[in-house]
Amino acid sequence: MARIAICFTGGVGQNGSAIRAAILDRMDYAGIVLDLDKNKSTRGNVEARLDQAGSRVQIWMLPTNEELIVARQTVVALNAN
Repeated sequence: MARIAICFTGGVGQNGSAIRAAILDRMDYAGIVLDLDKNKSTRGNVEARLDQAGSRVQIWMLPTNEELIVARQTVVALNAN
């Protein structure tokens, strides 16, 4: 069986509990069930699983360091010239 996950990351994914809830609203028909309490209480730089027990799809909030990603891409671009 394939394992399926939905991952939220970046500024909005890490701190936007209302946006995460809106995106996943009415997705229970597909086996996607968000735990609303976990969703509301989770934000910031902590990796967290947000799906409700019985959800067929895992839901994760994964922290990211966007500044580091941009810095690395900048170095690559500068070295390419």
